[in-house]
Amino acid sequence: MDASTEARYDTGSKFYDLPNDVLLCVFSKSNLKDLLNFKKACRKFYKLIDDNYIRMSKTVAFEMSITRSPLDDDKISFDLDVCYVSHNKNNRSSNGKYFKRGIKGEEEFSKTLKIFVTKSLYRLVVRNCDNINVFNVLHKHYQQESSIEILYIDKLGENDIQPFQQFVNQLENVKMLEVLQIFSSIEACKTKPSLIFPSLTSLECVNLTECQETNFLNHKLIVELFENNPNIRDLRLSSKNIHFMESVLVWFFFRQQLTTSRTCNHNKISLCLDNISTYKEKLIRTLDTTIRYLRGILGYEILTTFKGHTKYEIVKKCFHCNEKSIDIHVTLINSTTKL
Repeated sequence: MDASTEARYDTGSKFYDLPNDVLLCVFSKSNLKDLLNFKKACRKFYKLIDDNYIRMSKTVAFEMSITRSPLDDDKISFDLDVCYVSHNKNNRSSNGKYFKRGIKGEEEFSKTLKIFVTKSLYRLVVRNCDNINVFNVLHKHYQQESSIEILYIDKLGENDIQPFQQFVNQLENVKMLEVLQIFSSIEACKTKPSLIFPSLTSLECVNLTECQETNFLNHKLIVELFENNPNIRDLRLSSKNIHFMESVLVWFFFRQQLTTSRTCNHNKISLCLDNISTYKEKLIRTLDTTIRYLRGILGYEILTTFKGHTKYEIVKKCFHCNEKSIDIHVTLINSTTKL
């Protein structure tokens, strides 16, 4: 428009802000992409949406990643990445990704999580967030009977043990649990309870690693995991506690005889004992003795991989029905490396 038209437009028209209720009505019917654009438009919209997140339309998330922010200062903050499925007006779906950087404090983190429906996640990844109360927020955010199929935690500090257990015990349908570093002082291991996950009943793969002086992993935990999760196919453990590793190794072969259940389970099952270079020969002697006393062995083979790992492949009869066979694989891994 030219200058004269613009002048008439400015002097002859009056503009009024829409009431907050009207704006909230518009925002509540908007999808996540539009909401984010509204928040960028002006400070008023940002605050209005942020203060009324409970009224906004929720987006269903299927993957979530939480990572400690690589900041130079001493302040604790973390980053959130969420993958979600969005639907357009023609009901066609497409994948979207939301990310927020430098989240500071539990309140901001909790408020951000409430933008999404996280009741049924495919995967949750938590990286480098030990001892900064992330699991406290997750425990408060998640309700009973929430579902996460894959749970990957790279570090778990001594202050995380209790909130992590509370969080996990609210979940169902967890099929894969990986905790790659559990670490704590010797004093904390003596005074704090060991890990226990009574609510987990759907596990198929478990990978637990504890660091040098940590003794949270114990024989009772492994026995209860197998009793509550009959579909476990793969168990990988790493610990410097030789007594724990040796007891698990022996129990692994005699678990059918030692359990009170008489239900047959003919699933192929694998055990990996990781980072055992300092006591590998002792475990091999224990394993050889165990096989000698194990009933129903149909055949076994001992292999050495090109990386120097020792692998036992054993076929034995089911202890209960004495008819069908079970494939048992045990791998002794020299150090924490990929197979």
